[in-house]
Amino acid sequence: MFSVLCQLQLQTSGSLTAVLGSNKYEITCTYNGLTTEQITGLSLKLQKGGVDLVVIHPLYLNKNTTIHSSVQNRVVVARFGASNPVTKVTFNSITCDEGGSYTWSANYYADTGETTVTATQQITVKGKVAA
Repeated sequence: MFSVLCQLQLQTSGSLTAVLGSNKYEITCTYNGLTTEQITGLSLKLQKGGVDLVVIHPLYLNKNTTIHSSVQNRVVVARFGASNPVTKVTFNSITCDEGGSYTWSANYYADTGETTVTATQQITVKGKVAA
């Protein structure tokens, strides 16, 4: 029996500053280090303050991405795929509540069982500069 041990690594777009109001900002998460089979079973969450803002179900389930009602009308999600390791969450309108610490949480199955990996990024929201 041949076994491949892979370790998931998550990378984010890092700390960001967003401008309050009708401005867009995008946060990204990129995975690497998984086999094709593990990618098919990968699920990804974007969390803030213990709330799942975005839940991306595994590819094999063929389910729609779940977006929390508090951001549903202001968020667009471009999810990872089998040949695209990047997930982008674009906020279309910024509120003061968007500032803070966000955690990406990825779950997948490896030879050792279910594995969870997290990565955190900080968002700072600032006011508009008067013209």
